[in-house]
Amino acid sequence: APLVIVSVLIASRGYNALQDQSVDFQDELAHRTSLELEAFFNERQVELTVLTDVYGIDTQSSTDQRDILLTLLSEQPAYYQLVLADATGQETLRITRGEVITDNDLVNRADDPLLQETIETRQVNFGSVYFNEVARDRLVTIASPIEDLFTGDIGTVLIAEVRFQNVSEAVLRNLNLADGDDIYVLSSDGTVLAHRDPSLVIDGATFAVPEDEGRQTGLNDTDVVLATDTVQLPSQELIVVAETSYDNAIALANDLATISALIT
Repeated sequence: APLVIVSVLIASRGYNALQDQSVDFQDELAHRTSLELEAFFNERQVELTVLTDVYGIDTQSSTDQRDILLTLLSEQPAYYQLVLADATGQETLRITRGEVITDNDLVNRADDPLLQETIETRQVNFGSVYFNEVARDRLVTIASPIEDLFTGDIGTVLIAEVRFQNVSEAVLRNLNLADGDDIYVLSSDGTVLAHRDPSLVIDGATFAVPEDEGRQTGLNDTDVVLATDTVQLPSQELIVVAETSYDNAIALANDLATISALIT
C-alpha cells in the first residue's frame, strides 16, 4: 500500500510539474515568435524608408519610380502591391504582383482613412488586416508619408500591401516543431492571419483566445497546453499562440506512472 501511495504521488507531481514546464516552454516560443514577427514588420518599414529617404523616390522620373518599385517587388516576396499616391489621394503609380496595371487602372484614394491619417499625422501607419480574394491571402496595408522638401508638406504617400502568407513562410515554417505542436498568428478578433496550414487562413478560421494559459481546447478542438504573446503594430495588435498537445506535455509523467505501477 505505501508503494501504491508513493506511485500516485510521483505521477501526480509529475503531471503538474510537466504541465507547468510545458506552459513555460510555450510562453517562450510565443514570445520568441513575437519578436521575429516584430522584426519582420520593422524590416518592411526600413525598406520603405530607404525608398523615400535614400532613393528619394518622389523626386525620380515615373520610369525610374516604376523600376524601383518593380525591383523591390521582385526581391522581396512579402509585398503584394506597391502604390504611390499624391496628397489628393490620386494614384500616380501602382505595381501589383502578377498583374499588368495601366494608367487607366489608377484610382483616387481621397476617401481612404489610412491615407488621410498618414498625411495628417506625418507618420507610418498600418491598416486593418483584410482578406484579398485575388491574392488569396490576408494583407496588411502600410502607408509611409513622403515630405516635399520644398514645401514641407506631405506630397506623396507610399502604400505597401504586405502578405501574411510570407509571415507563415518566413517565420512560422522555420520553427522546429514536434508532432502535436502548433503556432499561429491571430488578429485581435481571433481571425487566423498566419498558419503553417494556409487553408485555415483562406477559410477564415477563428479562435477565441482563452483568458488563462495552460490546459485548454486548442485551435483544432484538441486538448492542448498553450500560451500567448502579443505584437503591437501601429493601429492594431496581433496575437501569437503557441500550443502543444496535452499528451506531449505529460508524456514523461505517463512514463513515471507506468514505471511506478510496475514497481508496485
